Amino acid sequence: MENSLPIRRILFAKPVHGAEEKTAVIESLNTGWLGCGEYTLEFENRFLELVKKKHGVLVNSGSSANLSAISALNLPKGSEVITPACTFPTTFNPIIQCGLTPMVCDIDIETLNLDIKSIEKYIGPKTKAVFAPHAFGCPLDTFALRDICNRHNLYLVEDSADTIGTTVNGFFSGKYSDLCTFSFYATHHLTLAGGGGMLVTDSDEIMYNARSLKDWGRADEFQKYWTREGEDFSRRFQHKVDGIHYDSKYTYDRIGYNFKTIELQAAFGLVQLKRLAEFNRIRKRNVDYMMNFLREYSELFQLPKWDSHLEPSLLSLPITLKENIPFERYELLEHLENHGIQIRLLFAGNILRHEAYKNIVYRKADSLKNSDRVMKDSFLIGIHQGIDEDDLDYMCKVFKKFIDTQASSGSSRSSQVQSSFDEKSEISL
Repeated sequence: MENSLPIRRILFAKPVHGAEEKTAVIESLNTGWLGCGEYTLEFENRFLELVKKKHGVLVNSGSSANLSAISALNLPKGSEVITPACTFPTTFNPIIQCGLTPMVCDIDIETLNLDIKSIEKYIGPKTKAVFAPHAFGCPLDTFALRDICNRHNLYLVEDSADTIGTTVNGFFSGKYSDLCTFSFYATHHLTLAGGGGMLVTDSDEIMYNARSLKDWGRADEFQKYWTREGEDFSRRFQHKVDGIHYDSKYTYDRIGYNFKTIELQAAFGLVQLKRLAEFNRIRKRNVDYMMNFLREYSELFQLPKWDSHLEPSLLSLPITLKENIPFERYELLEHLENHGIQIRLLFAGNILRHEAYKNIVYRKADSLKNSDRVMKDSFLIGIHQGIDEDDLDYMCKVFKKFIDTQASSGSSRSSQVQSSFDEKSEISL
């Protein structure tokens, strides 16, 4: 590397926190209560105020929120759920784990989200729901998707794990869906000390199911079980199991999980919530900076697009290489990593190509060509709130150095699709 461009380390993601979060954690520890408690309820209520939903339950991860969401619908076994091929495993897996059948559809190559225009022809008599993410924070048009779901009497489950700030018609995620999930993992818009997730809904029934699933399958609806009222003997022993008076704390009406958080996470998260607007402002600045630079090379890079009623708050910036350009993705990614810039691919790409899913039962769209394309030609760079303007300038210089080198070398990129993606390898029903 030239001396004029010393290597900087640009992480793909980096949590930002400080003294206020640490103080909040210590204060929560000093209460003497470690399990879900008052901090948890306060976080749930503050988050519901933000997203304008009636009910919410805090869980230990976005993946747990997704499994809770699909489980809480109580769909008949064998029901079909429409979902995109380009996805994250724990968006796709709950469909299988709940005994349902994925109806796997392609993405729109411009938005990188479920191709809404094409899904209606794949709705069949067994189709009961659509489960789709805002991929990498690129806004999924849930307003249009809600109309389709209403016409076909389908649940709409929205995976907003990748964003807390993307809006549709000015509304946060969850406005148009029956359920919406969020993730507070360490690399996301805000974090609960490295983890956490949330499920929100306006449905009383779905929320009862979700809270029970979080809490081992417990039948007791009383939330504040750590209080004197929660410990009240007469309240607890009103429940019966096969005619036997039994403690409601240990009465179960479903097979559940332990998806609970701990209080210090909620305390940490309450501080992060106060910082969310500033975090999102920095992310937007970083996205705008990098997209403005990359647009100068539109013959090489395809960037995501969205309609005017959709406003993104990206997790990371997806970049897709144009076809028949003078370099391979591997060459560019190697250059970026060697110069300290961490990259990631678009999660699973076409998830059906992975070994874990080779023998599952599913239906699929006629073609998954766009999901295959991004598996081969796309990647992600970080734009998080830990990146400053000096980092952005460095990233642009590293990109430019690679582009200039390629232009001077005169190498040509093969237009042949890799053998694993030729017609013979197309996944059959």
